[in-house]
Amino acid sequence: VFDVPLEWEENEPEHPVDLRRFNVYIQLIDYAKEHKLPLLAVCGGMQVLACCFGAKIGRIEGHRTNVKEFAHKMTIKNGSLLQKITGMSGIEVNSWHTWAVSKDNIGNNITHVSPDGVVEAVEPVSPWHSFVLGLQSHPEYFVKSGYQPAIDIFKSFIEAARHG
Repeated sequence: VFDVPLEWEENEPEHPVDLRRFNVYIQLIDYAKEHKLPLLAVCGGMQVLACCFGAKIGRIEGHRTNVKEFAHKMTIKNGSLLQKITGMSGIEVNSWHTWAVSKDNIGNNITHVSPDGVVEAVEPVSPWHSFVLGLQSHPEYFVKSGYQPAIDIFKSFIEAARHG
């Protein structure tokens, strides 16, 4: 179960939450900030990263498909870290989520979206390191198959970690 504090939820009724998993994400993000480390946040990690920079999240429909297959294209913002990494204006992504960062309450984040407007990736406007990227999708499923954008994301993250 992935829960976040109720104040981060958009238009959700009160319900019981278990913040153990969430608290681990916050500790990891705080550690990366404190030590000025690169960060690649995937899926729920991306949602928590975005909320740390003022975003809200909400439930969505139609984005839970086969995680091992491409579901749709994601538009990449010009001049963003993700564009610098991939050299592209859009990439194919998989989809395995029922929560998403609100496109109406994105906080202090640069966002990349799917054709239906769902936020698929975030980059803080003022990151603590040159590599801070959150991805809603799971690019790890496409590295072995040779999908170059996924490979480039992980290579760039590893390079950023090597060189501080």
